[in-house]
Amino acid sequence: MTPVLYILDADHGVVCVGDDWKQWGDFFVSGSRHVEFDRFGAVDVSTVFMGIDHGIPVIPDRPILFETLVFRRGKAAECWRCATWKEAEEQHKHACELVKGQT
Repeated sequence: MTPVLYILDADHGVVCVGDDWKQWGDFFVSGSRHVEFDRFGAVDVSTVFMGIDHGIPVIPDRPILFETLVFRRGKAAECWRCATWKEAEEQHKHACELVKGQT
């Protein structure tokens, strides 16, 4: 089964490109998929657009396309996922607040 691919428009809106690997790859090469990145000592918080739905396939109208990871000493320790750029910004902020509370 070929995955359904997504890119972002200029306003960070999600755009489905079906199975157009070239358009998807060109978008990823552009480097415009990073939402936020913060470093707190040895802990990094990174939020990115993934471009492939990591959600439950039975909910096609709400693809899970963004991921926030907390890296402790270079290893992923916590992970959250969501559907929109705005949710990703909020998720990143929440993750940073959790990390700051632990340092």
